[in-house]
Amino acid sequence: MPLVKRSTEPLFVSRTQLPQGIKNELEAVVVTSLAGLIKQLSNLSKHAEGLFGELVDDASAMFQRIVAMDRRLGALRDTVQALDPAVSEQVKLEDIYHKNHFKADQNEQQQILDRHTLPASLLEVYVSCTKPPNLNEFTSYREDGKTGLQFYTDPDYFYALWVKTEQNKIDERKRNRADYRQNVKICEQGKVPRMT
Repeated sequence: MPLVKRSTEPLFVSRTQLPQGIKNELEAVVVTSLAGLIKQLSNLSKHAEGLFGELVDDASAMFQRIVAMDRRLGALRDTVQALDPAVSEQVKLEDIYHKNHFKADQNEQQQILDRHTLPASLLEVYVSCTKPPNLNEFTSYREDGKTGLQFYTDPDYFYALWVKTEQNKIDERKRNRADYRQNVKICEQGKVPRMT
């Protein structure tokens, strides 16, 4: 199911029920339609402002990355120009070991799917969602110690599932390695001909 990031309301501008006792129905329909159009336009302008704000944020982040890359390329250009191919230098083995080698900065982004990193439009949709039921009241009746809300919504579910699959892969590799070692021992004893 696609996640609606922005929705313009009201969806139906002229579909309203007129109150009883109106003398001029045509005028009432026109007024309600115009009011609905004005609401739609204001909602659309709010979405346009949010969209352009996100574009500005993305462009400024990209500009920051480009400036950092330009600085690194400038330093690399200076280093390359400083090297003179005509001069052949004798490099000692000790100099290679004592030289500081290049080490890249590993700036890893963490918690990129956190509630604080949501765009404003998705945060508005998240806030407008209905709250989960209060299943924590049933936690005192559980014998396994798990919270009741964890069975309804668990933010750590996919991480725990990933850890479980990785642990299963590691255990499978260990079993395969143990089976292989056992087969090698049997073959070395000469009991079974070794398969190639």
